[in-house]
Amino acid sequence: MNSHYINYHSIEELTYQEIMKPGSVIQMQAPKKMGKTSLTLRLMNSAQHLGYKTVYINFEQAEEALNHARRNGRNRTFVKDEV
Repeated sequence: MNSHYINYHSIEELTYQEIMKPGSVIQMQAPKKMGKTSLTLRLMNSAQHLGYKTVYINFEQAEEALNHARRNGRNRTFVKDEV
């Protein structure tokens, strides 16, 4: 566990219960350095031990990559807008 992580036990327990529900969605919002990534990685590890397949998407990194591509003249994206 990260030494800077603040253990919000009751909230964390609720998230562990939530990942057991089919179709569950967990949304986290907090300022930087509040333990969101640490909690996400622990939740993913727990879900994997339960037999779930997991994927981690960092939208901040994806946005940075798209902005970099656009600055370099590569405007193509892999997401198609539905009309």
